[in-house]
Amino acid sequence: MSIAYHRGPSLPTPEQRLLLMNEDDWENFILQSVYQLAKEGVYTQVHRIGGAGDKGRDVCGNTQEKTEFCSWDLYQAKHYEDTLSPSTFAPDLAKFLFYVFSKQYTQPKNYFICALRIGPKLYDLVTNPISLNGETLKTWILKEWENKKG
Repeated sequence: MSIAYHRGPSLPTPEQRLLLMNEDDWENFILQSVYQLAKEGVYTQVHRIGGAGDKGRDVCGNTQEKTEFCSWDLYQAKHYEDTLSPSTFAPDLAKFLFYVFSKQYTQPKNYFICALRIGPKLYDLVTNPISLNGETLKTWILKEWENKKG
């Protein structure tokens, strides 16, 4: 009598494993990715600030010992079940702009949106100086800001 061996269910693909993460795991994944960039010489320091009072800074990679204008990169970790849309991302972007404008921290060189899925409208607003409907990121966020002020 022969016994058939069954390997069981297939293992999740790397993409599926990312989708299985919760918010904390996702932020830690981003942190580990930025630590790798530090090992490669891109950053001299890496900080995870995420959580209450982070002022919109989840993970920061510094290129200098002292944080100065454009001497660091900000990684905003966003882990949602749904696609990240402009309306979902607006509060985070507004918070970031407020803290830079009020000089609570300096302007980073780069602001990375680390999300699994970004919707086409948000993608267009971020990557194109003027989106298809003529709305720029600046005009859009100012309009959102005014609408939320009431």
